[in-house]
Amino acid sequence: MKGKIAILLTFAILVLGLGSISTFSQSQTTGTVEGTVTDPNGLVTSDATVVVKNIDTGAETLSVRPRDALPIIEGHGRTPLTIDEGVAVLAQFPEVLRTHNAYQLLASRRDDKRIPSIWTSYKQPRLGWCWEGNPHSWLGMASAGGRA
Repeated sequence: MKGKIAILLTFAILVLGLGSISTFSQSQTTGTVEGTVTDPNGLVTSDATVVVKNIDTGAETLSVRPRDALPIIEGHGRTPLTIDEGVAVLAQFPEVLRTHNAYQLLASRRDDKRIPSIWTSYKQPRLGWCWEGNPHSWLGMASAGGRA
């Protein structure tokens, strides 16, 4: 795929009525994409849907510094989630923060070493950030097994 692809925030779709609700299962999520998607011949495809497959909230990377987690994720043939994908997962699977660990979104880290993170506080989901060098026993690195 060429170009930057970003999954729009699912809750924005629901609240603003900009599109339809995506279907989902425990192993994948779907959403509307923004960017350039090409077919195998390199031709631009319009109205494409990207499916993020085999989402993992990073139990294996608990207590691992984010900068050290990326080689672990990539070593398993996985890629980190973006902030858009992470929020979409939370919106479609709110139980993920009750049944799994909180997670960071390494694909959207900033140059200043901040990494977007999703966790619960006072029984409510929170979106914030943590520093790249800080390991947390409760915060894993979310990743996908693939995208289609």
